Parts: sequence; C-alpha cells; structure tokens
Amino acid sequence: MKLGIGTAQFGLDYGISNTSGKTSLKEVRSILKIATENGVDVLDTAYSYGDSESVIGKCLPGQNRFRIIIKTPSFKKSRYTAADGNTIKSAFYESLERLRLSSVAGLLIHHADNVLAEGGEFLYDVMHELKSKGLVEKIGFSVYTKEQINQLLDLYDFELIQVPVNVLDQRLIKGDELKKLKNKDIEVHARSIFLQGLLLMEPDNIHSYFDPIKPVINKYRSFIISRGLTPVEGAINFVASVPEIDYIIVGVNTAEHLKTNLDGFKSTLKDRIPLENFSMFSLEDSRYINPSLWKLN
Repeated sequence: MKLGIGTAQFGLDYGISNTSGKTSLKEVRSILKIATENGVDVLDTAYSYGDSESVIGKCLPGQNRFRIIIKTPSFKKSRYTAADGNTIKSAFYESLERLRLSSVAGLLIHHADNVLAEGGEFLYDVMHELKSKGLVEKIGFSVYTKEQINQLLDLYDFELIQVPVNVLDQRLIKGDELKKLKNKDIEVHARSIFLQGLLLMEPDNIHSYFDPIKPVINKYRSFIISRGLTPVEGAINFVASVPEIDYIIVGVNTAEHLKTNLDGFKSTLKDRIPLENFSMFSLEDSRYINPSLWKLN
C-alpha cells in the first residue's frame, strides 16, 4: 500500500475543513518536491478540478516519475451517444496539453453512473481506444456505491478503480466488493479517507448539519486519542488496515499537510489497529457519508 495525492485543492477552494483556500504554485512545487523525496508517486486530478491540471503541468519536475490519474468530464444525462464519446476524447487531449504530458497512467470515468446509463458503452469505447493507442496505461471508474461496482464488473473490463472508504463509510468493507476487485487484479485507490476533512475537525467546529452523528464522531475521537493517535493517524490507520487497497489518496493544501500525512502513514506501518476494532463507527445513512448529499448552507 502506498500514499497518493489528491489535487482538487490545487485548482479549487475545496474541502469542508479547508481554511487556506486554493494552493499557490509555490506551495504546489514544495508539495511535489516532498512527495518525490518520500516515494509518493501518484497524483490524482480531474477535468473538473478548476485549473488543477494546468497547475500540475507548470509544477511537475523534469523527468518526473509521477503516475498521473485523470478523470473525464461529468455528464448529467440519461442516454449517451457517440458524440458524448467524442467529448471525452477531446477533453482527454485538452488534459494532456494542460498537464504537458504525452500520456497518463490512468483515466477514470468521473461518475460511474455515466457508463451505466443507456449508451454508456460509447464512453467506455473511447477510453479503450485511448488505451490501445498507448496514451493511457489503465482505464477505470470512480464509484460511490457497491451497486455500481457490481454492475461495472458485469459490464466492462477495467484495471483501475477509485472508491470512497473511511471510518464512517465502511460499506465496501462489509460487503465483498473489494475482494471481487482484487480477484480480478484491479488496482484500488481509496479516496475520501478524511471525509473532506470532517474526521480531522475539532468537534466544536463541526457544522450543525452533522449533529445527528456527532455522538459517533465523538466516540471515534475518544477511541483514537486513547490509543495515542492524532486524527490524521487514526483515519490513515483505519484505511491502511484494508488489505485490498493499493493506494490511499489524500488531499493536501500545503507541504506541511503532506508531511503530516506522511508521518501518519509511516506510523501505521509500526502500529496498525485491527480493522474489526473500527466496526462500531460505521454509518449507513448516505446523507452523512456521501459529501455530494451534504446540505451545509
């Protein structure tokens, strides 16, 4: 298992706990330097992350060894045609240009429901074409639910997937979806391990929207403190205990944030809490574990 960097903050003011806004070019260069020095080799970005791709393109060191994972534009349609596939292809070449790269390690459909709708094969076929041309090493999907994973496994061949996993969202661990993915030798990246920073916030600073689950959050907080862990260490420790995960993707705003995450990751190698010890903190209500459903205004 390795650490990767989510780059939404490079192009957007992103995250519920983000108080510093979009990351500066100078800070991005510092982040990438520290990442290189510590063997962090995956950068996860997307067409919809503001100017994140352009920022990465400007800041990548010469002859870099980063594996860049990009995502397609998002669609909100119930039916797709060859024209939508061409939109993905055009966006892909725009991404390469912004990144100043000739190829990338991974291309993901940003919202898996796009390829599960009628005509979704038009989108998949374009990704497969780009892979066959040697422009992409692995193709796959960013998912939200176990139902999506099962449908994708039935319909498509793919090598890479990004899934939400954190101590409050253990849906994929309770089922056998992660095991199914690994049985097919699919590379699994875990995102949202801090739940957009919710798991790192001081309880008094958490939005009132989360009042119904604050007892669980407080109980979890007491649990990790009793074991001498920081919130970062606790969140990483949980995900690092899931054997099917290949990369943990963490979003960082500053070089110091990356150092903190690296320290937290290294600490899990020395003292990992058994996965079953976290089961008491699992939630099922998607209103709280799916950030796209949050109502904070």
